[in-house]
Amino acid sequence: MVLPSNKVTDKILALVGALSYNDHKRQLLIGCIAILVYRFHGAIVSTLSNEVFVAFIFAVLLYVIANPAKSTVIVGLIFSASIVAQSPVIPALTSINGNIFYLGFSAIALVLLIRRLEHLALIWLIVLFVLSLQLLATIYWFEPKLIVLPVYFLSALLIASSLRDVELHRYVDWATKFAIMLLIGGFIGLFYTFILGGDAIFSFSNEDTRSNGLYLTTFSNWYVRGVIRPSGIYDEPGALSLIVCLIAAIREKINAPRRTTTLILVMGLITLSVAHVIFLILFLLEISKKSIVSSGFKLTVAFSLLFVVIYNSPFRDVFDEFLFSRFEVVDGRLIGDNRSALIENSINYLRNIEVLAFGLDSDCIANAEACRQKGYDQFGDNPLGPLVLGGITQFFPYYAVVVCFIGISIIKRSPIVFGSALLLLSRNEVMSFSYSMLIMIYVILVFNITYEYRIVPKRHLRDLSCNR
Repeated sequence: MVLPSNKVTDKILALVGALSYNDHKRQLLIGCIAILVYRFHGAIVSTLSNEVFVAFIFAVLLYVIANPAKSTVIVGLIFSASIVAQSPVIPALTSINGNIFYLGFSAIALVLLIRRLEHLALIWLIVLFVLSLQLLATIYWFEPKLIVLPVYFLSALLIASSLRDVELHRYVDWATKFAIMLLIGGFIGLFYTFILGGDAIFSFSNEDTRSNGLYLTTFSNWYVRGVIRPSGIYDEPGALSLIVCLIAAIREKINAPRRTTTLILVMGLITLSVAHVIFLILFLLEISKKSIVSSGFKLTVAFSLLFVVIYNSPFRDVFDEFLFSRFEVVDGRLIGDNRSALIENSINYLRNIEVLAFGLDSDCIANAEACRQKGYDQFGDNPLGPLVLGGITQFFPYYAVVVCFIGISIIKRSPIVFGSALLLLSRNEVMSFSYSMLIMIYVILVFNITYEYRIVPKRHLRDLSCNR
């Protein structure tokens, strides 16, 4: 592939060579990224001119190359990839899909971390194993598009495994502050709609076609009788809840102050997510597990007080209809349970050994519209869904992470690790862009395999140099 010559790209490539410090590996990686960006930029974005888009990508590359020792740049890239890129606001405003931003930020981060990647022998073995399984599925279905399925997971694994402790702590600090900002915005948005009677300032359609409106300081796709379930900058309340819970889990592993962790989890209840309530309970058990009787008593008192406050508030009817009612059991099932049928359909499909190994149909991954037209029974949104979708060869990372979390939670008697496993069982996001970065950061902390193979207590952060 030959990169066409013009004034803009010639000057940019000359600067790339001048600023690469004779690092041939970095030059090679940058060259590959540059060629791919230039080759496919027309398909990626149509609202920007070609020259402006190429110039922007290279400007970011040049900046980070010229400052390779600054961990702040690395943290900023990872924060953007994991916390910001998944927002549906980005494609709504720019017509550029969030996964493109994720891949761009991740690629630049890998450029900066390339020297550290040489020391990750075990991680590279995992990468090769996952790619080998994916290659088998690609050959079986004779569908070249399938080979890129694990790219989000693998890029997140490599980046998370390369982070130094000080970078992890800085990332968690930024993510925590951002989550608090989103949650405060959620409360303001709820006040705006319920007390002031405000309506959406503007709205757009999410990828799933549901309307996502801006209610002063938060987005939400859920509005009933003047009450919203805030979703921050994301497509739905469950996404905000998942991110808050993952940040809380990561904070617990790096020994961050538990008061702040408890605060963001309690504030996260505004999403009205059942999974969030369960995770909060397990977190409270985690921090009080040395005294089970005492912690049980405190939990009972705390949730009783919360129940009394809610039932004597203007939000009583809404909470009763849309949260508490979801815990009622009728005919042996929770009200609103729409997953039992999906699980039954999945089990029926998985009786076929080929489906178990390679998935139901390659079109269900490579061409969703063609898959829908074939009239398959619904099987998504349940723990067995990925297995039906792509088989164990394509979704091995997801089940490996979940099984390991459950095993470690039993061995170490850790309720919060078990809660993290439950989160992933309810939302199979291990191989999704952005979420995969948060999950992989938590994975390397759970297994204590950070780049420096140790956890730095937060009180020592002041003594650490950001440019080690």
